[in-house]
Amino acid sequence: MTRSAESNSVLDIYDYVRPVLMFWDPMNQLSCLNGRMKCPRPACQIGSDIRWLRSAHWKDCRNQRESCRILYGINGPIYLVSRVYRCSGQHAEIIAHDPSILNLIPESRRPFILSHITGVTCQLQDYVVCSIINGLKMEHIESMLGQLYMKEYTKKRASFEEDLQLQLLSGKVTENGEVNKMFPADIPNEYKAQV
Repeated sequence: MTRSAESNSVLDIYDYVRPVLMFWDPMNQLSCLNGRMKCPRPACQIGSDIRWLRSAHWKDCRNQRESCRILYGINGPIYLVSRVYRCSGQHAEIIAHDPSILNLIPESRRPFILSHITGVTCQLQDYVVCSIINGLKMEHIESMLGQLYMKEYTKKRASFEEDLQLQLLSGKVTENGEVNKMFPADIPNEYKAQV
C-alpha cells in the first residue's frame, strides 16, 4: 500500500484481530527433503516405480472443504495453512499435515504436534513440559497460558485504540456511539487457554 493510500484508509478492526498463519509445505520448506518426497501411500510403494509428490494448491480456508487446522501456541491460536500434494500415480491428493507425510519428516523438523481435533506448536509443548518438570500443576500452567493469551489480546486491543485515537485526532474518522463496538469487548474463545 502506498503512503497516500494508507493515509486515506479507514481503520479496519480485522487488521488487529486477524489470526496468525503458519504455512506448512515441508517438501519445499525443509532442506533435508531436497524438494522431493516419495508418495507415502501403500499402493505407491509396490513395484520399482517411484511415485513422487508434486505441489498442488494450499488448503487455505476459502471454503468448508478447505478449512484450516487450529494450533495452539504460546501467544494464541495459529491457523495451519498446509500445502496439498498430488502423487504422480494420479490418485487422490494428500495434505502436508497428513500423518503419513509427517512420518517422513524427522521429528526435530516438525514445528507442531497434531491430535485428532486440534494441535499445539512444539514451542507450547516445550513450555508445558518444562513447567511440569519444574513442579507446576496443570491448573497453574493453564492459568499462565490464559494470562499470556490475554496479554496478547490486550496488546492488539491497545494498538487498535491507539491507532483509532490517532485517526480521531487527524480527523480521518469521527467519534460516535459505534466506536467502542468496533473491537470485541471480551477475549475471543480462540484466545482462551485450552490445555
